[in-house]
This record gives sequence, C-alpha cells and structure tokens, in this order.
Amino acid sequence: MCLWYGQFEGNDGKCIKSPLRPHKRECAKTMENVVDSLTWGMLEAGLLVGIWEFGDLVFRPRWRYGAPLATAFLTPLALGWLFIQRLVPVPWAVFAMGVVAAWMWLSNGWAWLATLTTIAVWTAIVGGIDHHAVKAFVGAVSLSGLALMAPVVRRHRPRTWWLWVSLYGITILVILAVSGLNGDSEADAWITAVVALFSGVYAFGQVARTQAWAQTQRHAEEDRLTGVFNRYGGELWLGRLEPGTVGMVIACDLDDFKWFNDTWGHTAGDAVLVEAVRRMQRALRAGDAIMRPGGDEFTVWLPHVPEDQADSLAQRLHRAVTEQPINVDGHQVALGCSMGWTVGVLNDSTAMEADKILLAAKRLGKNRAVGPHPDAVSHEPPSGVVSARHLTTIVESLWARWEEAAVLTDRDGRILTCNRAFEVLTGRSAQELRGYRPGINSAGETPEAVYRAMWQRLDMAEPWRGVLLNQRGSGQQWWAYDEIWPVEMGTHVVAYWTRVRSVDPSGLEPLGRELAWNGLQMTAVFQPLIFAQTGAHWGYEALVRPRMAEHAIAPDKLFAMAQATNTVAEVDRMALIAIAQAISQSDALGQDQWLSLNVRAATLQNKHWLNDYLDHLGVPRSHIILEISEHDSLPVGYSSWREIRQAYPEVAFALDDWGTGTHDILRLLDLAPEWIKVDRSWLVAARRNRLAQELLVSLNTWAHRAQGALIVEGVETAEEAGLLKDLKVVAAQGYYWGRPAPFTHR
Repeated sequence: MCLWYGQFEGNDGKCIKSPLRPHKRECAKTMENVVDSLTWGMLEAGLLVGIWEFGDLVFRPRWRYGAPLATAFLTPLALGWLFIQRLVPVPWAVFAMGVVAAWMWLSNGWAWLATLTTIAVWTAIVGGIDHHAVKAFVGAVSLSGLALMAPVVRRHRPRTWWLWVSLYGITILVILAVSGLNGDSEADAWITAVVALFSGVYAFGQVARTQAWAQTQRHAEEDRLTGVFNRYGGELWLGRLEPGTVGMVIACDLDDFKWFNDTWGHTAGDAVLVEAVRRMQRALRAGDAIMRPGGDEFTVWLPHVPEDQADSLAQRLHRAVTEQPINVDGHQVALGCSMGWTVGVLNDSTAMEADKILLAAKRLGKNRAVGPHPDAVSHEPPSGVVSARHLTTIVESLWARWEEAAVLTDRDGRILTCNRAFEVLTGRSAQELRGYRPGINSAGETPEAVYRAMWQRLDMAEPWRGVLLNQRGSGQQWWAYDEIWPVEMGTHVVAYWTRVRSVDPSGLEPLGRELAWNGLQMTAVFQPLIFAQTGAHWGYEALVRPRMAEHAIAPDKLFAMAQATNTVAEVDRMALIAIAQAISQSDALGQDQWLSLNVRAATLQNKHWLNDYLDHLGVPRSHIILEISEHDSLPVGYSSWREIRQAYPEVAFALDDWGTGTHDILRLLDLAPEWIKVDRSWLVAARRNRLAQELLVSLNTWAHRAQGALIVEGVETAEEAGLLKDLKVVAAQGYYWGRPAPFTHR
C-alpha cells in the first residue's frame, strides 16, 4: 500500500511516482519553493528573536547597555554571516526588518547605531564581496530612508494597537516593494513576510515589556509625586558617576511647609512640592539631579561645579524657588526655602555636610542659602570651654551692680552664672544653681508645648519672651516673666542671656497682649460635617484663619505663640467671638444642623464666660459640640473630665485628633464623649495597612457600645470616603466634601 501523495502501486506491487503533467510539475516546484522560503523565513526569524532575547535575558538585569548593544551589533553581523556562508538566502528586506525592529523598542541613539551597523554590513558584503555596487547603494539608501522616517513616526506615535499594526503592515509593504526593485525574488518576499510576522509579534511584545520594565524602574527610582529621584534612585545616580567626581551638593528644606498642609490641605501641599521642584529644574543644568528623601526635604547634586561659582549657583537656585509667590487655592502665598550648600566629592559624606549647613541656615532665620562657613557649620562653640569662662567673667563684672535678676546659660541650657538679684528671686545661691538648667526653679506645671515653642525660637537664634510658673526652694510658687536672648559669636550661638521678673498673675494677659497680639485678626470659616454612610450634611466645624500684619498664621503656630505668652484664653476667646459674629451675620446654619467648636482648656476653666457665650451664640445647646484639644490637660479647678461635663450641661463633647495626644485613654474613659474625632493619619494608615484598618474598626465598634460615634477627619478622595462607608463609620469631614469657607452674609 502506497502512503505518499503522488505515488501508486505498480503491477509488481512496488510504489512508483505518478508521472506529472508539465504544469503540475511547475506547481509542485512552486509549492516546494514556497515551503522552502517559509522554512528559511522561520529559521531566520528564530535567529533574530534568539539574539534579541539573549541580549534581553542575559544583560538587562546586570548591564544596562548589554541588551541594546546585542541588538545593534549582533543582529546585522549574524545576518551578514548567513549571507556570506550562503547557508540560507538572506534578502535585503530581512536586513530592513532588523532595522525596523530596532526602531520599535530601542532608544533613538541605539536605533541609529543598529541602522548604521546594518548599512555597513550590507554595503561591505553586497558591494565589496559580491561586487553589486548598484544593489548595495540602493539598499543603503533605502535603509537610511527607513531610519529617517522612524523618529517622525515615534514623535507622533499612534495611541491604539490597531493603528500600530496598520502602520507596521504599511511599512512591510513598502519594504517588499523596495525589495522587488532591488532585484529580490518572489521566494525572498516569502522569507521576508515570515520574518516580518514573527519579528513583528516579538517586537510588539518587547515594546510592551520594555515599557513595563522602564515603568517599574521609574517607580523604584523616582518620587511618584514630583518625578525627581527618591533615595534609592539618588544612590543609583551617584553610582553611575565616575568615582571621585567633585561637585556641589545643596540641601533644601521648604520653610513652614506644615502650614500649607494644615491651612489648605494635603492636595495643596502636594501642589506646592511639585511647583517647587519645577522651579528648581528650570534653574538647573541637564546633568544635575534632584533627590527627595521625604517630606519637604530635597538634595540637589551638581557635578563639576567649581568652588568659586558655587555660591552664585546656590543664590540663583534660591531665587528661582522663592522669588515669585505661589498660587495656593487661588491665593498668592510667599514660598520660603532654606538651603545649605558645600563643594566636595559627590557622596553621602558631602550630603551630610550640606545638611549641617542647612541647619545653620535655619538658625540664621530661614529662607536663605548658606555656604560652608566654619562658624556656621560647627556644632561646638569656638574654643568652647575658654569661651564659656570668658563670657562668665565678662557677665559677672557687668551684672555686679545690676538690680534686675539675670542668668547666663550655655547653649544646652545649663546655668553658667547668675547675679545676686536672681539668687534672691529664686531663693537659691549661684553655687547651688551652677550646672543645672533653669528648670530647677520650675513648679512642674508649665505645659510641654511652651518649652517646645521656646526652643523652636531659640534654635533659630531668635529671642523668646514668656511667662512660667516657678517654685522656690521653700515651696512657694511665683510667676516669672522671662526674656531670653541668644548670645552670638559671629553667626554662632554660644550662650543664652535671660532677664527674669516676678509678675502678678492678674497682669499676665495685658502683658501678653501687648507683646504678641497687636494687629491680630480672625476670620471664621466653617467645614461641613457629613454622615459617611449617606453623604448627608448634618453640621459644621467652626475654625478660624488668623492673620497678623496682613500675613496668614497657621492656627497651631498661633496657639503655640499664645502658650508662650500665657494668652491662650484671650486668643481662644477672640476666635470664639469671631465665630459668633459670623453666625449672627448669616443664615447658612440651619435650625437642625450642629455646630462643633474647638475650645481650649484655658477657656473651659472660665465657666461663667463660656456658659454665657453658649447662651448667646444663637445655636441651641443641644446642637453644640465642644471639641477638646488633644494637647490640653485637665483645666485648673476641675478634679475630673466628668466634672467639666456637669459644668456645661446639654452640650455634646468630642475628643479632637484622638490617638495623637498624651492623655487620651484616661480622658476618653472619664469624659465619655459623644464623638471621637480621628486624625487623618489613621485613615491613611487604614488604606495601606490591614492591621490599622482592623484597629479603626475596633475603635468604631467600641464607640458604638459606649453610646458614641467616630468622626474621621481629612477625607480627600472618593476612595477614602468609600473606605469609611465600608467600615460603617458614622461621620466624616474633609476636602472631599468641602473646604473650610466663610458663611455668606445675609
């Protein structure tokens, strides 16, 4: 039995070939040529794909130039070798397909290298070895034409895959047409078509893979908000420099950036960061790099900057960032930036030196670019011990007949010396006080926030004035009004000179007003309170936007200043009065809507004033919420938070920013508030961390069982609002529903 097509069984039982007619023999020959062409095409396509994949798999993880180098050189060389050996037919069009593939995923530089290498191989073989000068010339010109058109196509690249496929198909037809003009046969066209099919499929996949790889690398190396290097990307950039490269490093910090977030929201804060980076990039050279380690901090690396040009470059960069105000939510706001710069080998040590100088820039008053002056960078005073002794000797002679109490402390706050008036005032001798901090005289009741605000100013070499409750050795308490001045040698703080006066508590508020609050203005703004499950609006939180001398002040900074001057009660009353005036001039607050008021402990302490205020506010007490600050301790005159509830009947209470303060657990149990206001940081953590989400759910469940509910603050996106809905949280507020804004007047 004969199994092969075209055979039959003869008389002797053997299989013999069927005699074909001439036209059938011609068809069979054509089919054989087509099959051979398809086979050669698949083998050549497999060779090209193998070379490309070899370069990608072997080199990409280890050497960034390996994969494009293999594609640019090995592809034309392998095709040339096949052409010379006559192992398989390699038409010009296959060389052209190698060039097309290179332009599909390589960068312009590498693609041009692949094109020029292919032209060189083609002309060397066809013109030099086969002596077909015309064919070599036409092929070289055609390859050049393809390469010239490729960047244009890239610049106006199609957005959809089917347009890409159509464009690729047109390119193949053009190549086949040029191939026919160049003397290639029909069999060569079949080979080209097969190579085009396989290499095209691979090239499209390689483009997608290259883009995904590049995107992954970008995410790993770049800060997603600003597009500059993150810490990891900065380290890689430094690693690519020549070892020992000398240049300039600038450490930058946006001044008072927290104020932007607190006043305008995190979205506005992000916009400020993006704009600051944009301004920096416009002032820098192409080869410079910006790294954002985190927050509002940036490190700028500038290779090959001579030391004599460094200061002018730093000043130019500083002007670029700060010269023009920045638009924040429709308001023109000045942007400050502190910079510390130095010149040296571009490495971590030089960056740390720039960071030290940045601290000096902040101590000098912020919003400036400071260079590596030895007295500004050093963390120790010049000749530390000698300077302290010298200062002590001078001060003791100056204070010998001075009648006001005064004390000299070193940079760490330890007492170096004091005069006789200070000894009498404190009830302690100079010998007893020397080496201790002035806190030895404290009664232990001054809030920590006062000391934080004090050192914040002193660290910036600015004087501080404030009132502290002290206690003598005998146990007697007294109020001290302290004025502290930094003692500087050049630009370096070496000590602090303090003048101390005993003051009558009844005179503290006028004293604080005179010092701090001339020109203070308050504008009341109101942010909607929302039921998270339905999106319904049920009330407002009343806030204030303070301004002094036409400059906006962040509320937390305002109250830190008030704490330092012991005028918290007065400032808080000013804020509450501004809110009451805004409510009286508007009908925006509906009859059934709630009003949430932030009230400080100093105001809660004055029961008569606050109750009178609530009675005349124009809002029913049953619809008022008093928010207790997370930083406030139990007001003087009360033995428990439960007693405060009794002092202000009918109103509801809320703990503000629960979980970020210092007394929250005990206060939560004692006060039993109707509302627990959860800081935005909890929401951010719940989005990223499953355990944080479970903790928020547990708090929500506990609040329900305690007859209370949560209000989550700082909701800025639909995704965050959806998360709260899923977690069954009762109420929320944030920029997603509305920014704090004044009520419209009647």
